[in-house]
Amino acid sequence: MAKRKPTEASRRMARILRIASIPFVLALLVIAFKLIGMSIVASLALAAYNDGDYEKSAEYANWNLTANVIEPHKAHFDLGTAYLGSLLFQEARDELETALDTAPLPDSCDVRMNLSYAIEGLGDNANTAGQFEKAAEFYQEAITVLAEADESCPPSDERQQELQEKMEQAQQDAQEQQDPQGGQNGQPPPPGTGDDSEGDEPIDNLQDLLDAAEKDKEENDAADRAYDNLDDFAPKPW
Repeated sequence: MAKRKPTEASRRMARILRIASIPFVLALLVIAFKLIGMSIVASLALAAYNDGDYEKSAEYANWNLTANVIEPHKAHFDLGTAYLGSLLFQEARDELETALDTAPLPDSCDVRMNLSYAIEGLGDNANTAGQFEKAAEFYQEAITVLAEADESCPPSDERQQELQEKMEQAQQDAQEQQDPQGGQNGQPPPPGTGDDSEGDEPIDNLQDLLDAAEKDKEENDAADRAYDNLDDFAPKPW
């Protein structure tokens, strides 16, 4: 049986199909190159983070924000984590909250953990500035972020307990700040009460200042040690 030769119409249709497929092929190539590029940039961001160069890590992570429609939460997580390493807590919070909006499980577990560190950092800054009520609010927000995690996420009870203790201390400091004399309803105690004489007040006040300064120094030193070792316990860029 003789082989039929393609007709002019069939050849024309074949040409149309080939031409029509070009945009799809080009789109696939663009996606492939984008995915490869994102993987390379993410590796660079992680390497910079591990080297302690958080500014460079943030720069790399920023590159992956462009036209990232496949896994946009990862770029925001990487950028937020780099900001966290640089102690830019508000910037870190903004990026990590954006990542949390679209992060699926199990990625959202790491996002929540780093978001809790960013909010805790805001609380520590408020605490250092003497804004104890604000600090307590931040610590409570960090606890809530962890408490709302999916049950499939690793347990964070110990971390929540640490934040709870910091929140309670901040609340106590806020109360003492509002009532520095220890009187009732913000009023100083009646004269003549207590064991100390008026002549001892300057010494007592000086001791209170020294005690407060020592407490602040211990808290700041503890916070510095924590953030110096951030990469030991906070999830790193992906």
